[in-house]
Order: sequence, then structure tokens, then C-alpha cells
Amino acid sequence: MATLDTLPPQRRAIIELLLRQGQGYDGVASMLDIPEARVRELAREALASLAPGSARRVDDEWRDQVADYVLGQQTGPESRATRGHLKRSEPARTWVSSLIDSLDPLYGDGDRPEIPSADGGGAATESRRRRGSESKPESRRRGGAGAAGAAA
Repeated sequence: MATLDTLPPQRRAIIELLLRQGQGYDGVASMLDIPEARVRELAREALASLAPGSARRVDDEWRDQVADYVLGQQTGPESRATRGHLKRSEPARTWVSSLIDSLDPLYGDGDRPEIPSADGGGAATESRRRRGSESKPESRRRGGAGAAGAAA
């Protein structure tokens, strides 16, 4: 499994801006002067390269949504749909668990995404339990003035 340090510099910077600074894809695109679609693509590729074996086992139709969830780029209905998929998909839960372990230093307190248990109980991840933080994926923002102001 690759580590955050092994990512190409641009991909690592994108992941750090998304997680550590709470930026959205649009904010990162503006900061780096590249199209938002390219930021999204590079971020998703970075996550796939951190845990390629488990990423390949995630349903193609859900991989991008799961990546967005891990990066805090979903709110409301999208986030609920992804959590629902995670309850039903062991491969997706495995990938998310691997990613959270790799990205743990970048998450702020309470920003680690929840990995729902297969039984629908919404159990917290072991790594989050160890740290004792509460997760509220809906509290993450996609960007905007608040996130841009934090980066300034």
C-alpha cells in the first residue's frame, strides 16, 4: 500500500488542501488555476493509488462517490446515499478504512468520515474510536467563502 508521502506533489497538495484546510474542489481549482474537473480527477486518482487493491474491488459506479465521501466533498443526500452503500458493500468499507488510516494525520478532530457497520448500526471506525473523536460528515463544506478565507 502506498503512503501519502509517495503521492506526486500536485496530488498530495490537492489532498492536503481538501482535508487539512477543508477546501472544496472548486476552491482548490481556483487556488491551483486548473479546472475543477481535473482537481476532482487527480484527487480520486490519488485515493485509488493509496490502496489500489481494495479500490479495484469497489463497484465502478460507486468508487467516485466513495472517494468524494472520504474527502469530505459530499453533503446531505449524497452523503446519506454513500453511507447506505457502505452499509451494503464490504469492499467499499474496506477501501474507506484503508484510506482513513492513510489520511488520518490530515483529518481534523471530528472530520474523519464514519464507516457504517454492515448491520446498519453506524458503528464508528476503529481508528476513530481509538482517538475518541466524533464524526459529522455533513459539517464539511464543499468550499466557498468560509473555506477560502481559512486558506488565506
